[in-house]
Amino acid sequence: MTLVPNLYLKWDFFRWLVGTAQSDAQIARHVFRVRFGANDINVGNRPSLFSKMLKGEYGLQSDIAGELTKMMNASIEVYRGEHDLPGRSPQPLKPDDLFGPVYDFARHLIAAMGKAEPDALARTHKRLVEELALQGDTEATATLSVKRFEADKFIGAGKPSGGAQDPGPVIFDPGRHIAQLSIEGLAREPVWAYAMFVRDPTPEKWAWDFNWGQTVEWIPSPFKPIQAGKAWNLLPAPDRLKPVEGRFLVTAVAVLEPDVLGELDPRPGAVPGILKEEETARFLTEVRRLSRRRDSPIALATSSYRIVKPGSM
Repeated sequence: MTLVPNLYLKWDFFRWLVGTAQSDAQIARHVFRVRFGANDINVGNRPSLFSKMLKGEYGLQSDIAGELTKMMNASIEVYRGEHDLPGRSPQPLKPDDLFGPVYDFARHLIAAMGKAEPDALARTHKRLVEELALQGDTEATATLSVKRFEADKFIGAGKPSGGAQDPGPVIFDPGRHIAQLSIEGLAREPVWAYAMFVRDPTPEKWAWDFNWGQTVEWIPSPFKPIQAGKAWNLLPAPDRLKPVEGRFLVTAVAVLEPDVLGELDPRPGAVPGILKEEETARFLTEVRRLSRRRDSPIALATSSYRIVKPGSM
């Protein structure tokens, strides 16, 4: 039995791109019948157990992985038939695909499909990036401000992004500009903060054309945010952004109660550092859960910016 915290991302990817006529509850009752039998008295709990398995709260077993990939391959076979391809894929999904990296799964799934429409890939990519960056997942009052400064001027050139009046992503020329990220609108003083960046490389490429670390980056977290008036800065001072062209989505989480670190951070001791892929997936699951609490002990804020080719502005 293996905990797979990023399984929900793979399952979502399959749902978005291929789909299946069965609901998660129906699939749960089927796949767990293999292990528990058709007449198990706890059969009504299977949908809940399936949900926990997708989030990495319940272990994925090899026989369950086999049943899931069998069901996925059957859906892929239907998909291929609908797109005038030989029904059975020469590269079917394997149980091991469910235990590995998200992007490896995405590439293998697309290869198994044999043909994926550009519009469907674009929609799936958009949903995946938003899932990773927690875009639109909360109604929090906190906002994340992205401020742009001329590299040789510290004041007078700020341009904020974020909040209800957001005019769009701030655009940075890495040769001219430096940036500061700030959380605004917090009702309480933050104890710690976490911050991650998700790169959206479209329209030239898809996220799964890269490895995970090329599209998801972290400020070593947790860290102490720095008070600046009513805002809290995430960087010690305005700094240069990595000169990689594209759109970047930023997710910041302010921790308002120190006791919540053990729930939020999947690493023992929550020592400041970079969260790995499965740790990131688990972290995002916990952020969603904690943000739904009444008087939530965390505050979630998101924003975006764009990096352009040096000298193009």
